[in-house]
Amino acid sequence: MEELDGGEVALALDYQRRRRALSLPDSFALAFAKTRSWTLLSGDGELRKLAAEQKVACHGVLWLIDRMFEDGEEDGDKLCAGLRAIAAHPRCRLPKSEIRKRIRSWCLRPS
Repeated sequence: MEELDGGEVALALDYQRRRRALSLPDSFALAFAKTRSWTLLSGDGELRKLAAEQKVACHGVLWLIDRMFEDGEEDGDKLCAGLRAIAAHPRCRLPKSEIRKRIRSWCLRPS
């Protein structure tokens, strides 16, 4: 488990002051990513905008799934099942067109 030091806490609080819409956990995540040169994984629009301003690499869950497929970490069938489950969730906010594109490419290939 990681802990923020005093400077990182101050940075996180500064981020939250700049963007009131950010949650404190999101602000902490950005402070970690900034100070430790980590890549941030988030779909939150405000957090992604601030990350870009701060020159912090930030990607979404579809980017991560793409990397897993390209790197052979998971086979297409497992990733397709996961994408279908994500898409079926009533609170899914991922772009349906992007999900369909991946399912067509990875799932509907002839055996």
